[in-house]
Amino acid sequence: MPSVAGHAGELINGRYRLTAELGRGGMGRVWQAHDEMLDRDVAVKEIAAAVDLDDATRRSLTGRAMREARAAARLNHPGIVTVYDVALHDDRPLIVMELVRGRSLAEIVAEQGPLPVRRAAVIGLALLEALREAHAAGIVHRDLKPANVLVTGRRVVITDFGLSTLAGDVRITRSGSVLGTPAYMAPEQAEGLGTGPATDLWGLGATLYTAVEGRPPYQGGEFVAILSALLTRPPDPPRRAGALQPLLAALLQRDPAKRPAPEHVAGMLERAAQAPEPPGAEPPPGYRGDAATTSMARHGTLPPPSPVPAGPYPPGPQQWGAAPARPRWGLVAVAALIILAGVAGVATLFAVVDTGDPKADPAPSAAGSPSAAAVSPPIGPAGPPTGTPDLPSGYSTYADSSLGYSVAIPESWTNTWNASTQTRKLSDTHGHAIYVSKSAKEPLDACNGLVTTFQTRTQSWSNFQQLRLERIDYGSSAAELEYIVFDKVSNASFHGLDRTFTLPGGGYNVNLSSLPADWEQSRTVYATFFATFRTT
Repeated sequence: MPSVAGHAGELINGRYRLTAELGRGGMGRVWQAHDEMLDRDVAVKEIAAAVDLDDATRRSLTGRAMREARAAARLNHPGIVTVYDVALHDDRPLIVMELVRGRSLAEIVAEQGPLPVRRAAVIGLALLEALREAHAAGIVHRDLKPANVLVTGRRVVITDFGLSTLAGDVRITRSGSVLGTPAYMAPEQAEGLGTGPATDLWGLGATLYTAVEGRPPYQGGEFVAILSALLTRPPDPPRRAGALQPLLAALLQRDPAKRPAPEHVAGMLERAAQAPEPPGAEPPPGYRGDAATTSMARHGTLPPPSPVPAGPYPPGPQQWGAAPARPRWGLVAVAALIILAGVAGVATLFAVVDTGDPKADPAPSAAGSPSAAAVSPPIGPAGPPTGTPDLPSGYSTYADSSLGYSVAIPESWTNTWNASTQTRKLSDTHGHAIYVSKSAKEPLDACNGLVTTFQTRTQSWSNFQQLRLERIDYGSSAAELEYIVFDKVSNASFHGLDRTFTLPGGGYNVNLSSLPADWEQSRTVYATFFATFRTT
């Protein structure tokens, strides 16, 4: 059967213009495309069953994949990649999704080594929140793994919701070929039993295990060897998990009924996010950010594990060394025929723009610490912005039809649209970002609300310092908060300014941020933003 598309420039379904191939594998291709109807970039993914399935099986699986993708399209959560459209092209499901630019968790671990426990816990909280949203809608992912987790800017995003039917439910191709790996598969999947929300909790545990250990719970050179280990023995006890160790043991219980409830998982993750790092938490030798390691991550594999220091971490609810219940040996042979297929290297779906170097929470430096920060005067002009603004050299006018404004930004900057939060992001590749959204809040109340968020959401933020909070003269009513905060998801400190204001065209919220050392240099860009902001 031919591929969904053959070349850049081709128009799919009369609407999606293919611009660049981002990846391909046993399940088809992934393209970056431009939605000519809504003038936005999207990801177009074809989902194709194995070529040697009979027609009846292919039609059944295609129909189910379409139904699940349509169900996933109803999900509206910042932690889940948005599905925009579902269609058939050459009898294959065609899924049009939000194009998210970033790196997968698999890439980050491959390049940087095991993550600090606290950072892994924060990522786990974000994943759990997204899973709970999906489960409440009756949707189970069934293929949660580091390659399907994207960390970009301030978001942790799960990809491929609703796309696991062809990837996870086909048992065997007619030729007997096997695709994929059971490294993150729950035992009930391997045994051909029913799946449910508890299956995703196993996937969460296996993903977090990989994040802190640098390798999956089960590994080996051959599919059958890994699958046999999954069905016959518990995972090796983690050595770097620290405060996450009891949670990993609980999530990786073989019996789905014994895995903890989501609210208990949330509590354990919150405690782990506040706990001190275990000894020997530095990335082990052997992990490097070179092209070879990056390539391995993009193809769904990790570099061989390096020796890690043993830690005196007590066993959790599951005794890691205990033997599992006697396996049904017939299922080991049958389960060896399961395929867990997907486009190789889900991370290649995304344009890689985040190039930061995530490390453990650093001790504040003199340049980046809140105590060393100077309070800025209000940025930009006073009073209502009126008239036709002058365009500085090196800037271009960006018109946002979704939010009804135009503004001057540097020509090198890009824009992305988050449909779930109705937020526009304008940014460069050096840590500068401007987030714009509509706001109906009273400006000072909005600023105080953000202060409360920083002070109470300690699983995501720390070291918050309020530098300035006041009403300002901008538009008909405005207030702004200047601050410095440590973002645990992106593992970096930011100097930020949050301004809520009212103009004739309505109320807006604008959040500006940069690395603390770049704040003064960034003021010119931000002042130009406010000086040229006009409602349309």
